Amino acid sequence: MSFPVLDLPGNPKEAGLVHGRVLSREIHENLKLYRERWEEELGLSWEEGLRRARVHLARLEVYSPQHCLSVLGVAEGASITLEEAAFLDGRYELFYAEFAKRDFRGECSSLAILPERSCEGRLLLAQNWDWFPGVRGAWLRFSSYGISILAFTEAGIPGGKIGINSRGLALCVSGLVSPFDRWDGEGLPFHARASAILSSATFEEALEWANFQPSPCSVHFLLGQGDKVLGVEISPNGNFILQPRDGVLVHTNHFLAADFPVPFGTDWRFSSARQKRLEELFAQYRQLDLPAIWAILSDHFGFPESICRHFSHQKIEPQYVTVLSCILDPQAGRIHYKPGPPCETSLRYARQLG
Repeated sequence: MSFPVLDLPGNPKEAGLVHGRVLSREIHENLKLYRERWEEELGLSWEEGLRRARVHLARLEVYSPQHCLSVLGVAEGASITLEEAAFLDGRYELFYAEFAKRDFRGECSSLAILPERSCEGRLLLAQNWDWFPGVRGAWLRFSSYGISILAFTEAGIPGGKIGINSRGLALCVSGLVSPFDRWDGEGLPFHARASAILSSATFEEALEWANFQPSPCSVHFLLGQGDKVLGVEISPNGNFILQPRDGVLVHTNHFLAADFPVPFGTDWRFSSARQKRLEELFAQYRQLDLPAIWAILSDHFGFPESICRHFSHQKIEPQYVTVLSCILDPQAGRIHYKPGPPCETSLRYARQLG
């Protein structure tokens, strides 16, 4: 089953309204899912979640008024409260600030292949986006400042976080945690930041948005355009730049920067194992074509904590699965993707930028 595609108007409030109306059912399902995980997994009350969502909304009003307008539109279009819409938009900071206090096992795997290592002869980015089982997603197509954007998002979250634009820019993401992360920290929140990156005309502009300080929580952005690729690990305590090696850059869910300021006690074994496995798999290919990339994204070494994630019956909590597996071809204006774990079907979908 493919994800729906929404063609949105350029006005942020109108875009949010269309998003909310068309995906109303999916938005309500996501709200139910997040409330259950918030209360059962984190042990926090829904009233506290909505209180924190109001703080997130106040941050948006200061740091990204345009994104804030989209959140208002989603609330109105889906007939949910503004606090509920803000909870969805702020779910990264709200959940990851709690993960930073716990045994965070990590989830996503992202990678970039420079033109010299690609059989296509052009830049490719790819990602397994692993998150809560049952989360509902969609593709958004819209324009921002004259730039066309195609991006994946969760129903109820404006702007997108994994995607490409008409200037040949591509973005993938990986969640990170650090001891400095705060749900109420100052700075540009994750989803608004990702939207700003995708709206960038140049690699340098995208890098400025990725590096923009302050940041409430940690995250990794994988940026690519033309023959340029960089990884940007951000935290409230500073940012770190990662360069590709031998024409590739791979990232899972822990800080790779050697100068990350303090030792961090979270158990990174599973993320480190996936990172090592990705590097080993890339070393097997001189050049990579699409079937080779799908094979890497479908790898089950170390299951259930593998690159390709499935619901586990081994009573591992919390559960994460691969919700989206995708290959981004920004120069061609195309995203190839599979909904769910990429190993489960040979059927692939493609979304065009325009």
